[in-house]
Amino acid sequence: MINPADPHGQDQEVHSHEEHHHAPSASLTSAVIRMAAATAKAAGYVKVGTLITDWPEITGTKLGELIRKLRNAEQSGKTVTAAEQAEIEKALEANPQAAAQLLGLVVSSSSQKVLDAAEERRQILASYKLVLDLITSAMTQRQTSYALKGFLHNPECISYWKRSVGSAEFVGDDSLYCNGFEVYFINVDPSLEKLQALNEFIRRSESRHLPNDYEDYRHNQGIVRLMRVRELEVEVEELQPDDPGKAAFGIQLPRQVRYEIPLNGPDQEGLLESLLEAQRVQSEPSRLTDKYQELAQEYKRKILGK
Repeated sequence: MINPADPHGQDQEVHSHEEHHHAPSASLTSAVIRMAAATAKAAGYVKVGTLITDWPEITGTKLGELIRKLRNAEQSGKTVTAAEQAEIEKALEANPQAAAQLLGLVVSSSSQKVLDAAEERRQILASYKLVLDLITSAMTQRQTSYALKGFLHNPECISYWKRSVGSAEFVGDDSLYCNGFEVYFINVDPSLEKLQALNEFIRRSESRHLPNDYEDYRHNQGIVRLMRVRELEVEVEELQPDDPGKAAFGIQLPRQVRYEIPLNGPDQEGLLESLLEAQRVQSEPSRLTDKYQELAQEYKRKILGK
């Protein structure tokens, strides 16, 4: 059986993990850079250009010059072309630090608006969905599953994204639900070596899945099933140790539990970076079949205790 890295409390339904503060990365993923470009476009270059006027780190860069140019064009009633938008993205790629600052600046500005509870909830969920959709889109395009590093509530687990049929996407207005796929959390250290082994196993499976043991949350306390993503929490189904109230005919049943999403923001960058690594591993399966089989069995023993 899996020994969870962070045992859950028995008397609380809402749990929080230790907050992790991450300094801006010098090598942001291309997905994050695209997010910054999309955020600038959605906010409008007039607004973004006004924001960066008092942001010296961006104002003096080529990115600042480009945004001011587009702001002037929009103020004159001109349409910003696809080529000009591509130039913004190119400038972001050349200066990832500015990309991170720009993204934070626009999001921070938007959050200062006075919103009612429903609209605030929609905006928070939309910010999660912007990142999560990058993963579900990759699953749909490649018709595969992924083993990734962490999730919104906990960066120190493995999230197993199991594809089903058709398109994979998160749906819902007040909460986000899995449609066309399922997500399981495996409470072990998400080391690069483990993730590589699991993604290679997925690639070599005809179904593009891990063995059923990796989703057996009804019998294994170290495996958790995602139910929905809420505004400030992730709701899951999991077995609770020594929980007689949930036993039926002497059989322990999983119950719904909520985990807080860290107030300082989820570790979305680590999740996306692991997606890029998973895609690389699955596109280059090892030719050393015997060695792969040995590794697969070794990690099944280490992760599942079998």
